[in-house]
Amino acid sequence: MTVIPPPRIAWWAQRVDNNIASIRLRCSLIIEALRAKGMNAGFYRKQDPAPAVLILSKLYDRASVAHALELRRQHGTTVLLDLCDNHFHNPKQLQKLAGRDAELRDAVASVDGVIVSTEKMGEIVAENCDKPPPIHVAGDALDDPLDLGPLLTFERLKAEIALGRLRRALARDGKVVRLVWFGNHGVSYAEGGMTDLARIRPAIEALARKVPLTLTVISNNRKKYADVVSGWSIPTHYLRWHRATIGRALELHDISVIPVALNPFTVVKSNNRMVTSIAHGLAVVADPLPSYLPFAGVSVIGDWGPRFETLVTDAGARHHMAEAAKHFVATHYSTEIVADAWAAAIRAAFGRAISAQDDIAGP
Repeated sequence: MTVIPPPRIAWWAQRVDNNIASIRLRCSLIIEALRAKGMNAGFYRKQDPAPAVLILSKLYDRASVAHALELRRQHGTTVLLDLCDNHFHNPKQLQKLAGRDAELRDAVASVDGVIVSTEKMGEIVAENCDKPPPIHVAGDALDDPLDLGPLLTFERLKAEIALGRLRRALARDGKVVRLVWFGNHGVSYAEGGMTDLARIRPAIEALARKVPLTLTVISNNRKKYADVVSGWSIPTHYLRWHRATIGRALELHDISVIPVALNPFTVVKSNNRMVTSIAHGLAVVADPLPSYLPFAGVSVIGDWGPRFETLVTDAGARHHMAEAAKHFVATHYSTEIVADAWAAAIRAAFGRAISAQDDIAGP
């Protein structure tokens, strides 16, 4: 009997670099999870044979979209566009972004379907595009470390040394409650990022007069860190983000703080930092992003006052919340569950079976 291989599902990104969150969480880890489910998933290069399904990962320039549409015309490729950032938003009217929204609208109008990271991102697409194709929600994978292989590169060696330095510094701080903020320092075209910490400084410093606190910032801009924490009354530490050390670094702390100024750019953000914090055993205090609201029962959402103070002052409450949150994530947001959402979105757009495990030839 002839065995028919499953159709090829390919992600096309401008640059395959797992240090980029969207590549790591919405391409590489999803590909790995779908392969585990028997699907023929991988990355696409222009010289490759036409895949059955091509997913454009935040790739919507005219030349790339034209190439994808030519694959559809010649080979019947189903073309999907994956979006996780609000690129319709350009509040500073930056010249380098001029025309980006028009390109994005044209791309949305041309593809067979759009995959978005959050319900809110889907709403933004629908609001900004006339008669968009079907929109499917598929979240980010849980940010587990990828297989880095046995090679100890110079950059990874520096990251390991820096982690050891942080560990020793935290030990010298003694018996304190350790807060951590982690993420990209920010982008030039929208408000938010590391500077959001300034807004919760008064709450943190007020609590530090009751309970000894430290704050660690794990990010990619030491100068901005120095500017942001200048004059703070509590000990602070900085660690440059590296995917080989981020998990172990988070586990050195007690509470993840995620202040987020709500605006058209941040409001579409996924639950990635929330889920990553919880998966590494941290209690979480965060601002009320739409994607964070389902976690209200297992984290502190939008309260930098009494409930934040309870987490800081009551180790038992902190531990109970962290354990409940871990169970919630395992039940609702595991990478396997997220991969099922991706498979459903792809299957719906493709219209046929996408793996040997599919029982029916249809969405």
